[in-house]
Amino acid sequence: MEKRVFLLDDDNDEHEIFQSALQRIDTLLDFKAASDWHAASLLLDHYQPDFIFVDLNMPKMDGFSCVAEIRKMPRLGNVPIYIYSTGISEKDGKKALAIGATNYIVKPASFLDLCKTLVKIFKPN
Repeated sequence: MEKRVFLLDDDNDEHEIFQSALQRIDTLLDFKAASDWHAASLLLDHYQPDFIFVDLNMPKMDGFSCVAEIRKMPRLGNVPIYIYSTGISEKDGKKALAIGATNYIVKPASFLDLCKTLVKIFKPN
């Protein structure tokens, strides 16, 4: 069964890296991405992801606000949302969980580490 993965990150290079990692770990993953909340909200109006990853540090609207907006969408209420950031403090991690994120992930330093992190999320056993 195909899993649908959505990434909200203002860095388009990050979209390519994330998609490459997904393709490496599982070819049955459908991937969509957006660079800002406006584009994300339009896409999420008709796309039902199984997993959502949101960058914390974005211009205009940060990851916390995006998670809060996603959680207002009833049909996305049970979708796991991961804050995905190059640096996240324990305080910010707790805040992310309090507003509805499932968990938070520090962006791995290498491509292989990203693949390993994603495998843990998608194939926990």
